[in-house]
Amino acid sequence: MSTTATPAHGASHVLPLKVYIGVAGALLVFTLITYEVSLFDFGSANLIIALAVAVFKASLVGLYFMHLRYDHKMYAIVLMSSLFFLACFIGLTLIDTQGRGAIDPMRATPLRASAKMYQSQELSGDGALAGAPATPKDTVRIDSSVTTPASSGH
Repeated sequence: MSTTATPAHGASHVLPLKVYIGVAGALLVFTLITYEVSLFDFGSANLIIALAVAVFKASLVGLYFMHLRYDHKMYAIVLMSSLFFLACFIGLTLIDTQGRGAIDPMRATPLRASAKMYQSQELSGDGALAGAPATPKDTVRIDSSVTTPASSGH
């Protein structure tokens, strides 16, 4: 076995310190952008914006700190295909969560609208989330034939 490094395997590539400092600065700037974007409500675009910034930051880390930019191009193909499939899975999940109430209106409403996680959302006069279909108050649907009071403490 040869102990010398070949350009295709094990070759070192030393980047100037200013490249690393520039990438670290860009990561800090995009971290601030992530924070600032979280303060505004863009509706359904919140998740898309957050994921776009996260993918860009992860790309910078992978390309420069993990040296993927200078490796064999097969690694780039593997990285891009994995990001493509991740985007497909997230997209299918979003499609599922956005259309949950279309078939069964009971699944569109929270099990208990008075839960702490829904307190910041606007509630209608009967305690249900505004715009949600009407459901029996304080009941939890277990299956299609049985309902039980939510305050039973189980």
